[in-house]
Amino acid sequence: MAAKVKHKRFKVIIIEDHPLMRVGMKATLESKKRFKVVGEASTRTEAIPLLEKVSCDIVILDLKIEGGSELQLLKEIRRTYPKLPILVVSMYPENIYGPRVMANEANGYLQKGEGDEKLIEAVDAILSGSLYAGEKLFAAFVEQSRSQGVDQLTDREYEVFIFIARQFTNQKIAELMAIKSKTVSTYRDRILKKLGKKNNAEVRQFAIQKNLINPMEY
Repeated sequence: MAAKVKHKRFKVIIIEDHPLMRVGMKATLESKKRFKVVGEASTRTEAIPLLEKVSCDIVILDLKIEGGSELQLLKEIRRTYPKLPILVVSMYPENIYGPRVMANEANGYLQKGEGDEKLIEAVDAILSGSLYAGEKLFAAFVEQSRSQGVDQLTDREYEVFIFIARQFTNQKIAELMAIKSKTVSTYRDRILKKLGKKNNAEVRQFAIQKNLINPMEY
């Protein structure tokens, strides 16, 4: 009688603040015998200790999570675990956020709502050693050099830009980013100049037009 071949099960950690999204992703992944979700976190304060205690083959990371700005946790994980595969998932437009995420060494970007098959496709691609990007992201890379949009902003400027668009005060932004209010003002001036905007209201309107924020949330 032939011996049964034991196939590797890839261990996945999901960092996502919406419980239903976590449940859905877990169900999709574990519908394939090759995946096992070994940990879940909903905030940064949960995610960091989890990664220290539980080993995994890939992290699925929601871009917007409590306890930090959009790129902060991605950068932190990448600094600590330089070779750990990371798939970023987000409701934000792929062509806007994708290039910035990939520039910060994520292994792939998947916009939420793409469907279960795309999630499996993305995870498989990354685990095979490839980068994963959809058609819109590839198009964004092509257009990036000609763009006069948010890709001109540095990562720190971009974080301030999003906070301004959400109508946070300079003091609140300074607290969230652990910097001085004067530094926030400096970033704001650079943002206005690069985007050709006159004030915070125009920055907010620009962000809404580009679908970078949900005006109903802020």
